[in-house]
Amino acid sequence: MLAVKDVYAGYGNIRVLKGISMNISQRQIVALIGANGAGKTTTLKAISGLVPLTTGEIIFDGVDISHKKAHKMIKLGISQVPEGRQVFPELSVLDNLILGGYSIKDKHTVSERIEDMFKKFPRLKERRRQAAGTLSGGEQQMVALARALISSPKLLLLDEPSMGLSPKLVDEVFAIIADLREQGITALLVEQNALMALSIANYAYVIQTGRIILEGPASDMIANEEVRRAYLAQ
Repeated sequence: MLAVKDVYAGYGNIRVLKGISMNISQRQIVALIGANGAGKTTTLKAISGLVPLTTGEIIFDGVDISHKKAHKMIKLGISQVPEGRQVFPELSVLDNLILGGYSIKDKHTVSERIEDMFKKFPRLKERRRQAAGTLSGGEQQMVALARALISSPKLLLLDEPSMGLSPKLVDEVFAIIADLREQGITALLVEQNALMALSIANYAYVIQTGRIILEGPASDMIANEEVRRAYLAQ
């Protein structure tokens, strides 16, 4: 579904990604793990058009998206849950979800999908009139995830979904992500909690200073001594 080929990208004169390549198959959860500053978030931003590519190419579902603008990605089928959730704090939960469907012309379809999200996230239905900024961190993460799913994406980009959450809420959010795979969603998961990411992923890549240094089935990564020492040690 997604092929990232020898991509270099960064911010101004600062080169962050230094020739990364990866492939994501349909109905897979692929984890991208690495230390802070390794280039994980930049990889997601390069895929979603938020960071321009210097060289290389990105092919999504047979289409070259290497230089497409970020606002075009939703219609192509790519949706991102950003780091830090980034809900619209003064808007209600319902209005945040409506904005997730801004590219859908049929408002009845948007309403149906919002109702589906309320079934998936019952707490959001209870708080649908509440300002999103007054919710707990876990509830805001649910808003961000539901908002991204309103467009019914083919590929979901998840950036640090466990950040700032209690262990109980981390388990809950990861259970939701794992359930999405069973429903046919394909996801690229960037996550500091490497063990949690690998426990639900099919495949994984390790990024270090802008380069992919290791890849393989997630189960092999959990067993890999180098990975365990660097990323799984408690």
